[in-house]
Amino acid sequence: MRIILWLKKFDLSSSFVLIFASLGVVMCREYRFEFAIALAAILCILLPRHFVAAAQEVGFRDLTKQVVTSKSPLDALREFKDPDCPTGPVEIVADAVATAIRDLQLEIVELRPTKLGIDDTRSMMLRLRNTLNKTAKIPWQMEPKPFNSLATSNDERDSVSIGVQISDQEKPLGWKPIGYLRGGAQLFGAAESPESFKDIAPGQWVTLKIRTEVDCRSNNDLCDQVENGGRFWISVSWGEAKLEVSHSKCHLGTTEYGTRSLVSKPVAVRVLP
Repeated sequence: MRIILWLKKFDLSSSFVLIFASLGVVMCREYRFEFAIALAAILCILLPRHFVAAAQEVGFRDLTKQVVTSKSPLDALREFKDPDCPTGPVEIVADAVATAIRDLQLEIVELRPTKLGIDDTRSMMLRLRNTLNKTAKIPWQMEPKPFNSLATSNDERDSVSIGVQISDQEKPLGWKPIGYLRGGAQLFGAAESPESFKDIAPGQWVTLKIRTEVDCRSNNDLCDQVENGGRFWISVSWGEAKLEVSHSKCHLGTTEYGTRSLVSKPVAVRVLP
């Protein structure tokens, strides 16, 4: 009975539990040693499958309505003028080496339809999965946390820039982006706000919905290649960075460096002429 209850905790089918228990009643007295070996073998097969099945989505963000701007959270600090510093703070920018680890897997799981017209807007579903054996943390807020211009402090900000790019080649055959499409999204995190980050345990993932548009109103190089239509490949990039800031009324020190860099596998699309 204890075995039956323990097995049910792992959501094994009731029919399997009944069959397994029946065999146990018949065999455990006469073939106790052989039964123990069989039990161990079955559990070695079933338990890994159970833990794999336990992988799950742990977060969803719809970023299709987000307005991505080039305005920096640092602008408020740069523009703040104290009476002691009427011209604003002196900014010192330090160089840092980007680490750009690739410990997560980014995947396009849905792009419909795969036929695109010039100036068409499409939504895309992305999956960011943790395939390693340790928990990963990513920025998760849709709006950046502002800096306090009146306080002297040291702050850290994390950000993600999600971009969509198009190419006339498919990896790994010398893939090279020929242009960046309109759309994409951003995510933000602040060191003093743990809730602004999302933890992704091994085997888990988050789903992101973004939009993209084949934009040829600016007469850029991309339009020269796609305006006649044809087969192309779209991929999504994930660029994560950390910004360290030290500020006072007359001083502003900044150091920014990349911390995670990902690119999804390309998805084939057809651009309509």
